[in-house]
Order: sequence, then C-alpha cells, then structure tokens
Amino acid sequence: MRKAKIISIEVSGGDDGLFHATSPQLHELFVSGETLEHALSKVPEAIEGLFAIDGVEVRAVPADSQDLQIPEPWVILDRSLNGASC
Repeated sequence: MRKAKIISIEVSGGDDGLFHATSPQLHELFVSGETLEHALSKVPEAIEGLFAIDGVEVRAVPADSQDLQIPEPWVILDRSLNGASC
C-alpha cells in the first residue's frame, strides 16, 4: 500500500439493541457495540487486524469530515512508510 486510503464507516442499529459499524470499501469490516461511540471505538483495531492478515501494518484514524462528502471518514496509513501520500 503506497498511498493512504480513505474509507467511510456506516453505523446502523440492530434488532438486539447493538450498533453495527461496517464499510462499503472494506467489506470484511464488521464491529458491534452497545453505543455508537463503543462501536466506533472498535473500528481502528478491526481495520488494523484485517490488514495484518495480509502482512500489512497500518494505522487507522478518523478524519475531519467537514470537507468530505462521505459519512464517518477514516484514513488508513501504511506504517512502513515514513509518510503516506493521499
């Protein structure tokens, strides 16, 4: 991964009272939490774990959504690069 990736996180409420976070760009991502904040707090670890399966070490951070037209944007940075380009 030579560039940073930007993905969106979608959070929905489930029938069981939990909140579920998924991403249209990262289909394998699925985390749940008792609150919206709890579900979102699990997102970085889940993203980092999914990339680790392929041997890629990344860091996932929420992005400022003021200038973006996507809900809950997150940036995924390759840790092997000293700086990632977008």
